[in-house]
Order: sequence, then structure tokens, then C-alpha cells
Amino acid sequence: MATVAVTLSAVSNHANSGLNAVMPVADAAAYDSDDLTSSGTSQQVTTVVVPSDGRQYFWTITASGGNVWVTFGSNPTATAGTSWLIVDGTTRDFAASAGQMTAVIDAA
Repeated sequence: MATVAVTLSAVSNHANSGLNAVMPVADAAAYDSDDLTSSGTSQQVTTVVVPSDGRQYFWTITASGGNVWVTFGSNPTATAGTSWLIVDGTTRDFAASAGQMTAVIDAA
């Protein structure tokens, strides 16, 4: 079991990064977030759904206390060994699409 922090952030501004390049930067306030305790059964984080408002969003997923598999979709079911592995103590960012949710399961 792991504690999984799921945060959805909008990208409203960009930071300059040398030679006129831009790097997307998350808004300081998260759009929405939720924590759950993972298990051997897929769990959807249903309180966090990407809105269809034309803005750019991304997921930030952090696992603490164990490895987890994460998947995304309109009605996702996480399966061990597929999608994205989030290793204990790490954080990963993913581009988000309108209507998307996330699901999590313990890594076997």
C-alpha cells in the first residue's frame, strides 16, 4: 500500500528559459487534488476530472510508501504491469486531456 497524491494543475503562464525558449509552469494554486491509499484493486480518483475549458492541464502524481501503477482515461482501470509505474518516493508529471481521470493500483 502506498499513499498516492494526485494533483491537477493548470498552466496559465510560461517562464523564460534562456534564448527565448519557454517552459510551462504550473499555477501556484492547484485546480484540484486528492490523496488515496492504494491497494491490489484498481481505484479511480474520481474527485479530480480534467475540465473542458480550453486551458492546458497536467497531472502530478506522487507515491509514498510503495510503488504503484497509474493509468488515465475517461473511465480508467489500473492494471499492475501496464501504463505508468510510479516508484516509491518519486513524483511524475503527465499532460492531461479534457474529461480524463486517473486510476491507481499497487505494483506487484
